[in-house]
This record gives sequence, C-alpha cells and structure tokens, in this order.
Amino acid sequence: MSQSEIENLLCTRSNFVSCSRGVIVNFDHVTRFTDSVLYLKGGDTVPVSRRRLSAVKKAYSDFIFDSINT
Repeated sequence: MSQSEIENLLCTRSNFVSCSRGVIVNFDHVTRFTDSVLYLKGGDTVPVSRRRLSAVKKAYSDFIFDSINT
C-alpha cells in the first residue's frame, strides 16, 4: 500500500490529518496547536507545511468542536 493510499484511507476519518508530505497525525495524540506546529503527547512536535496549514487548522478546530459536543 502506498503512502498516498494510506493517507486517503486515514484522512477520511476526522481525527487524522496530513500535515506535510509523508506525515499523518492522529489528533487524539495532539496536546496543542500553535502557529504551524502540532505538539504531541510525549513532547514531540510536528511542523505543518504552509500549503496545508489552513486545512489542518480547520480540521483541528472541527476535531476539538466535535470532541466537546460528544
């Protein structure tokens, strides 16, 4: 299975997003999102590409909204 196929499969779920080429993040493991960096449990950080920043911000906002309302 190619990276593109995996991305298409996972990113149809509301808790997964592609942050940059080859990097897919599960929002369940994100502790915060500032500027263009996702902070993960365990202290790791994931930069978000400029090209995908707007989509990641919207997806994270939707994820947080959904998690509050369920």
